[in-house]
Amino acid sequence: MKKICFALLTLWVTGCVSSQGPSRTSTPSQPTSPAAPASGGRVNIAQHAARSQEHSILTKALKETGFVNTLQNSGPFTVFAPTDSAFHKSPEATALLQPDQMNRLRKVLAYHIVTGVWQTKNFQEALDRGIQRVELRTLAGEYIYVSKNGDQWLVTDKTGHQAKLETTDYAVSNGIVHVTDAVLWP
Repeated sequence: MKKICFALLTLWVTGCVSSQGPSRTSTPSQPTSPAAPASGGRVNIAQHAARSQEHSILTKALKETGFVNTLQNSGPFTVFAPTDSAFHKSPEATALLQPDQMNRLRKVLAYHIVTGVWQTKNFQEALDRGIQRVELRTLAGEYIYVSKNGDQWLVTDKTGHQAKLETTDYAVSNGIVHVTDAVLWP
């Protein structure tokens, strides 16, 4: 039933987007199909972060805020995952790990998560249609923007701060992970 509802919603969204005509900033007509269900040892987003040597701060933050539970669910989700060095680059980011900053940390983490599976091929398809940047609504309810400069994929937050996508399209059982070199700010 969920798959049928998702398919109908996708068809409706596709029709709405395609009827709007080209724009300079837009969302692709639809995300890529969700990654296949876990099998053969494939891990979910939360497990992937926990196993990654470059995401120990993110893993700790996900556990402390309860987002680890969200990212163990079926999703699908796309996560723009800042590395430990991304957190260390910003004193403001490391301050988020203090107990009195829990609400702010939740909002920042939600700003890195998008519903659906968004691969770079989706972004490239939008660019090929003349769209300069792809607008994605995050779980925080605010937008991030994906664009390309030469061969480098970038994600821009609402303040104009950019993060490079260091590793893209890492498929997990419940979505996609893109590794970023900076923390995004809602």
